[in-house]
Formats: sequence, C-alpha cells, structure tokens
Amino acid sequence: MVATSSTANRRLRRLIAPVALTLWAASGLYSVQSDESAVAFVLGRIVGRDVLPGIHWNAPRPIGRVVVEKTT
Repeated sequence: MVATSSTANRRLRRLIAPVALTLWAASGLYSVQSDESAVAFVLGRIVGRDVLPGIHWNAPRPIGRVVVEKTT
C-alpha cells in the first residue's frame, strides 16, 4: 500500500513533536565540576543553591536556567 502525501505528513508530524520535545528536555542537562558552584533557577526563582558536583537536570530555557561559576 502506497502512503499518500497527507498520510506521510501526519506520520512525520507525529514523529517530529516527540523528538523535538525530547531534545529540548535533554538540553536541560548540565554538569558541575568539583571546582565550580551552581545556582539553578525555574521561572526566575532559585530552586537549587550550591548545587553539588555531578550531572544534573533543570528545566531548559525559557522555563529555567543554571548559572555555573568557577570557585577557585
């Protein structure tokens, strides 16, 4: 059975939305090294102060952001 153009477009849209959402969510991953300090914000409010070293997740932009600074 040959897929019509509209059927192919629907399938493509159903595939693109979850992939785009996954990539956006994955962009919230960040790492803090042992000589760094981080502060995590969500909707402009601090949700994590002095984040410990390691790999973390915070809501990606425009919902959240993370500020990582060297401490030494």
